[in-house]
Amino acid sequence: MYIFLDIDGVLVKEDDPESDGLPIDLEEDFVKFDPVCLGKFEAVIRQSETCKIVISSSWREIFSLKTIKNLFSPDVAEKVVGMTPMATRPVKYYRYYEITSYLESNKLSQEDWVAIDDIPEHFPKDTPLVITNPYIGFDSKAAENLKNHLTPHHHPPAADETPSFNLAMTEDLVMVITAEGQIFVRPDKKTAERVVEDGEVIENEMIFTLKSGKIYKLFFNDNDLEIK
Repeated sequence: MYIFLDIDGVLVKEDDPESDGLPIDLEEDFVKFDPVCLGKFEAVIRQSETCKIVISSSWREIFSLKTIKNLFSPDVAEKVVGMTPMATRPVKYYRYYEITSYLESNKLSQEDWVAIDDIPEHFPKDTPLVITNPYIGFDSKAAENLKNHLTPHHHPPAADETPSFNLAMTEDLVMVITAEGQIFVRPDKKTAERVVEDGEVIENEMIFTLKSGKIYKLFFNDNDLEIK
């Protein structure tokens, strides 16, 4: 899993409008992360052994990768593997464009990824995204959201695939496979229908039966199961 990390509004909170006019020490305040936001972010990262971090922030226009990595704890810094390229032409979703350009140029287009950013307008709809409030930064809500993205999810077999089973199927035996990969074995179709009615099978269930030595998939038709 690749994490494309923005910094401003994520690990560096935007100035509270009420603080306008207060003195700012650039050396002390500019090149550092908010310790609370950083702590919550790093706590999530440490729970994933395989995630990699790519800097997508505008900070990459000012600071080197080494400088940015040094702002993280050493163990998390090891997971920071690069920075996205900068868009060379105007594009609507420029942050998304830079991320996909990085993936394509590194032959990673098939890899899972998530972006962390405080500006959702930089991304098209349905982008895997953790949005932060720029005045709050990376908080507990963002941490939980990122955890969900980093948690491996089991994908059921595609609809046109016939799964292999490590048990002998007998005539009229019905197997119900849920979207989470759970398998319910039932003796007949009526029982399988009852399983569905009782809510034991969730959306995208797959139901198979054995007829005359062949495995058939069952489909719902007006609340009845029929073989196809």
